[in-house]
Amino acid sequence: MDKRSNRHQKENKSKKSFFVLAASIVLLFVVCLGTYALLKESNRSEKEYTIPASFEKKIPESMEITNIDEKLENWETEPGTVTYEDTTETVEKVEVVEMPVAPERDMATIIANAQSHVYTLYTDLQQGSGFLFNTKGDIVTNAHVVKDASYVTVKNNLGQEFNGQVIGISEEVDIALVRVEELVDKKPLQMEMSEMASGTDVIALGSPENISNSSSEGKITATGVDFYEDYTYLDLYEMNATIKPGSSGGPLVDKNTERVIGVNSIILTDNPKIGYAIPMYTIVDQLYDWAANPLKGVNWEENFENQVEDARLDDEMIRNFIESYYELVVFSLNDKAVDYYTSYILPDSQAATEAKKLIDDNVVENRVYSTIETTVNNVEIGNTEAVVDVTAYLTYHDEDSEEVFKLTQEVQYTVLIDEFGDYQIKEISKK
Repeated sequence: MDKRSNRHQKENKSKKSFFVLAASIVLLFVVCLGTYALLKESNRSEKEYTIPASFEKKIPESMEITNIDEKLENWETEPGTVTYEDTTETVEKVEVVEMPVAPERDMATIIANAQSHVYTLYTDLQQGSGFLFNTKGDIVTNAHVVKDASYVTVKNNLGQEFNGQVIGISEEVDIALVRVEELVDKKPLQMEMSEMASGTDVIALGSPENISNSSSEGKITATGVDFYEDYTYLDLYEMNATIKPGSSGGPLVDKNTERVIGVNSIILTDNPKIGYAIPMYTIVDQLYDWAANPLKGVNWEENFENQVEDARLDDEMIRNFIESYYELVVFSLNDKAVDYYTSYILPDSQAATEAKKLIDDNVVENRVYSTIETTVNNVEIGNTEAVVDVTAYLTYHDEDSEEVFKLTQEVQYTVLIDEFGDYQIKEISKK
């Protein structure tokens, strides 16, 4: 009995050993099979995703492959701050009592847009005003401003002076045309060649009492007014926009269209609050004729040229220039079709591209810009250019959320003097 029991125990142990051995063999086989599959998949992945040596030669040495995870780890932002590469814009929510609205065109806006086209005229006898008429460098003024003059000096709003040549002057109508060779190809202000109605809002521009960039606002109070003095004045516009001695020859501008509608010409000594302008539509044919067939030697000393001063880069004038630029930018932010600001930008320059991009990036549907406040932090003037550091604060109303925000931008401008003696922005970069 004991022998039989021992034999059964030995048989059971043998069976257990057999099963353990079999299980071990199966497990080892599975592990080997899995390892083989992994090695095969790894080898296949290398073949599919490894860049061939022949292709590596085509990658430019300057091209750097950056780990995107590492890039994201180094990208830090703060609440209310948007970071783009090397530039930063801060957006701040503003608590307001009354919702801001888009600005309307006013006298300051029109002056900012027109000032580089309006000039102060000096002769050996008196001082007057004028404005650019065409791309031939011709400036319209009153005949009484340049009559019997030995020379005419034309000065822009930045102090740049030019010698002018009278190419047309009337003995009957109080108009004259002065050509400045250095202003050839400069674009003039737009002109209105139709008759304006009484009640039209107007702005009179010029240099009264030798103060450039001056203006007065009013309305046309009557049309078709006639005067007969040293000259014959027919169909004049009567206006309550005040003009003074020195304003003669300056443009009268329609406030709504910003087109030149007349030439400021007469003030009444007994009622200086009333002025009169010669309508453009009554004189344009004569002006075109003089431009095409210039007169020569009209009361002019042969080969005489007055000593003139060049424009200069001036700290105060540059600051005013940048502020005027931003006064125009806000209109483009509310309507991209309005491009007033381009008169401050050097054509075909980096600034022309960048200014448009800055506007496109900030024009958002249902966003209404009200004001742009500027702080000119620094002006560094060189021999031919000035570098200007500016902080601009753009306030806008989000019509969807009914909230008001202030967008802060740090911008650097490079300003130069162009061939016409005007300041122009050459380069724009965000700091």
